[in-house]
Amino acid sequence: MDRVIKKKKWSGKKIATIAGIVAVAALIFVSVYSTSGKSRLNVDTERITISEIKKGSFQEFIPVNGIVLPSTTIYLDAVEGGRVEEKFVDDGAMMRKGQPILRLSNTDLELGLVTQQTNVYNLLTQMQISKKCFTAKYGQQA
Repeated sequence: MDRVIKKKKWSGKKIATIAGIVAVAALIFVSVYSTSGKSRLNVDTERITISEIKKGSFQEFIPVNGIVLPSTTIYLDAVEGGRVEEKFVDDGAMMRKGQPILRLSNTDLELGLVTQQTNVYNLLTQMQISKKCFTAKYGQQA
């Protein structure tokens, strides 16, 4: 014999469907509420500057990281290299024509100059000795 089975009012499937619809409706409500109206930003009070309003020229300051390049660049080439002994002008300073920029020292060049001077003095000394010998031998000056 068949008997009548009572149908449950709140089945698991029905509860899950209602919970899903409520969750979607809540998500839509929250997204609409958060995107509409005034936006808010929490800022530390130490970072806020309050001052009197004055009429004047508007100066805008935007901090930007970047590389600054000169409009013209002039490359200098020294005939002889060396060590920088003294710097007369700082970076970015305006210069005049003929103004010295720095003083170089080259010990190899100085040593070569002293060697050449020594060779010249030796040659002059040898010429004087030869002249004295010639004068002593032949009795007349050349």
